[in-house]
Amino acid sequence: TPYSPHEGTSNNGAAKFHIEAWYATQGMTSIPIILAKDLDVRLSEEVEHIVGNSDGWKIRTKSDQVYKSDGLIMTPPVPQSLALLEKAQGIQFDLLSRLRTIFYNPLISIMLKFQKDDGIVTNGGLNLADGPISWISNVRMEKPDSPEKYVTMLASQRFSYRHMQDSHETIRDHVLKEAASYLPSNPVDVVVHRWKHAWPAQPFDYPEITADPAPLAFAGDGFGGQYKLGYMIEAAGLSGISAAASIFELLSA
Repeated sequence: TPYSPHEGTSNNGAAKFHIEAWYATQGMTSIPIILAKDLDVRLSEEVEHIVGNSDGWKIRTKSDQVYKSDGLIMTPPVPQSLALLEKAQGIQFDLLSRLRTIFYNPLISIMLKFQKDDGIVTNGGLNLADGPISWISNVRMEKPDSPEKYVTMLASQRFSYRHMQDSHETIRDHVLKEAASYLPSNPVDVVVHRWKHAWPAQPFDYPEITADPAPLAFAGDGFGGQYKLGYMIEAAGLSGISAAASIFELLSA
């Protein structure tokens, strides 16, 4: 999605949102892979502790690695960021209180694999208004060059709340029964994913920025209010660009 700053000051790094969207033909993970190709990215490093002071930030991971930085941008779901911040010293109480107002709804997603795609949703996706399933999409339509024959289904908010703790088998059987009329045959494989922090129910419109105790920004889908228009991924991405711009301004002052 095109990005341009507001005229004048950065207004906390807010970005204008243009009502147009794009999708990646090789899957949406291809976008961050390309953007990060020249960056030093550390994977599978679980952060256990962060400390901030006037000299910047110190981050310690579960593998006992220590990283230092002048500024910090946090993009996990807010409850996960709060779990780290509430153990840190020097974090403003007002900041923590504001962040606690952001909460998320859970989501259950189901991926089905088929031997052939004859009869699978051909127009890309189906948006269902009622029932336990809210969305059905043909992954082949998102990745035209892919030989794989998958269908992705998203459960409704009500179903996700009620069945979040159910077994894989219970969710699978329930969803397959409800979706039978939309599917060409029985799938050869079913994978169920549970997303505890899937949909931000009360997001901020802009990234949250502070300079105390050191430059710190929060971004992601909890800070892109425009997602209500149906552009959650784009809104989350814009919040990250805005947060980075604001951190750069603080460090350059």
